[in-house]
Amino acid sequence: MEKLKNKHNKNIFERNPKKTLSIFIILAFLIIDFISAQIFLYNNKDRNRYFRTFHSYYHHTLRPNINTHYWWNDRKCEIITNSLGFKDKAQEKISFSKSKHRIIFIGDSFTEGLGVQFDSTFVGILKNNYPDNEILNAGVVSYSPKLYYLKIKYLIEEKHLQFDELYVFIDISDIQDEIAYKDFMPKNSPKWYTYIIKEYITPYIKNNSLIINRLFNYYQNKVKGKKYSYERSAWMYNDEIYNKWGKQGVNLAIQNMKKLYELCEKNKIKMTIAIYPWNEQIKQKDLECRQVVIWKEFTDKYKINFINYFPEFISGNKTSNKNKYFIDGDIHWNEKGHKEIAEKIISGNYITDITQK
Repeated sequence: MEKLKNKHNKNIFERNPKKTLSIFIILAFLIIDFISAQIFLYNNKDRNRYFRTFHSYYHHTLRPNINTHYWWNDRKCEIITNSLGFKDKAQEKISFSKSKHRIIFIGDSFTEGLGVQFDSTFVGILKNNYPDNEILNAGVVSYSPKLYYLKIKYLIEEKHLQFDELYVFIDISDIQDEIAYKDFMPKNSPKWYTYIIKEYITPYIKNNSLIINRLFNYYQNKVKGKKYSYERSAWMYNDEIYNKWGKQGVNLAIQNMKKLYELCEKNKIKMTIAIYPWNEQIKQKDLECRQVVIWKEFTDKYKINFINYFPEFISGNKTSNKNKYFIDGDIHWNEKGHKEIAEKIISGNYITDITQK
């Protein structure tokens, strides 16, 4: 009786010492992990780039009205987005209706301008050179023709965004990304719990747990990176890899670009396609590689404006000085590379200066 009485006099923690110890250890671990994240991840290049977010209709995008910075390699870069979630020079409100000639550029990380301030990207340079046009950058890391089509379709049909011209910069990596996105199904609105998990819970955990952050970065850089990067551009010159998945990726890309072309035709939007080499292709000096042949045939067939940057980067002195156009240790253009891209558009009169009309 005395033993039973003593048991009832004990609180819940005293009655369950093992569970109490386990809970205490878990809580202590979570607190230490959280504090460590604030110390080691705050303002650090390893912190997850929370300005990126998912989109239920076109997979992923940039958050609107962001003004922050991120690290790319050893570069600390400012990133600002406008009300559409487009990389821009200021957090400006973009009207869905247009008051001037409006041009949209779309592409992947090259077009977004990864590692470069907006004013030094080719879209930023064009925006500053053509102030009487409204030039917008819809490019985002890891986009490909399927996402180009879905994003533009969403902007036109759901948001009723008005614009006159569309420039599509097709990257070599787009062919592999088409395989990755082939099963993605667009939804006009996600389920509420999916939205909360992807929009709030997942980013919060990644940014406030040192362990989760490190595991995520390890998977992205070591596991996923190895899985995709070693064959990323090989479809252009390796017949085995081209037959393995490259041909399927090319077919998907062509189908989605045809849909995008038809969408532009329906809405009376002038379309231009641009292609460009990586450093690897510059070394190979192949002016008639698969990327060139495929998109030259496509633009000829549908009578679409075509900008081919392969001769610009491969021919002449640029071949011997190729490294000066790319970020050190990276495939993306630096400021000089972006300037080369912009100058061809300017010198070739691809954009009409409406003040001269």
